[in-house]
Amino acid sequence: MNNKMQHRKHQFSATTLNYVKDVVLLENTKSQKDDVMLTITVDREAKEAAERVCKELGLTLNDAINLFLKQVIIQRSITFPITLDRYEKQ
Repeated sequence: MNNKMQHRKHQFSATTLNYVKDVVLLENTKSQKDDVMLTITVDREAKEAAERVCKELGLTLNDAINLFLKQVIIQRSITFPITLDRYEKQ
């Protein structure tokens, strides 16, 4: 089987597809009564830019945030580096 699968105009690795499958399994085990409202404040331009990217991926911003939260749970970490700017004054 090809290690890359085409989804719309974007390519996803088999690893990414497995993560999404895990997230879907988590999603299908919950009921709507488990949903809670999360209110956050974000930069307007960042929100709008993220929504555009999500739309290209066939997701809503809500979907993307849920995917992020579920990946934090599955991976037990934040899956991208969070570092201090080396030039930042201490």
